[in-house]
Amino acid sequence: MRPNLNKIYLNNQFDIGGCTTEIIVLQPNSQIVDSIYLVELLRTEKINKQIVNLIKGAALPRVNINDLLEMEIPLPNLELQTKISREIIKKRQELEELYKKIKLIPEEIDDLYSCSYAS
Repeated sequence: MRPNLNKIYLNNQFDIGGCTTEIIVLQPNSQIVDSIYLVELLRTEKINKQIVNLIKGAALPRVNINDLLEMEIPLPNLELQTKISREIIKKRQELEELYKKIKLIPEEIDDLYSCSYAS
């Protein structure tokens, strides 16, 4: 509903389903576009700014599907898209591991104080 929030979801679990008309569903041709590449590209700041510029309506901001489909996006050959996608997946996994470590830090700090109380 609000494109400026940059909510992009890759559905790789369901073949059929339904959603509200506020959501634009894209089904890329796998012979031309790597779906992970497309999702990550749509999440980039540069492309998101282009999408936000397409918003119409103040009370209920929307992007017209035809306007979205007319956007020009960088689309290298499929082999390069796949290579980029694999690298992005690795980076997202690294990021997830770092988030896990970050979440543990407050607990580790508390443990340090717990040791000092035991003395």
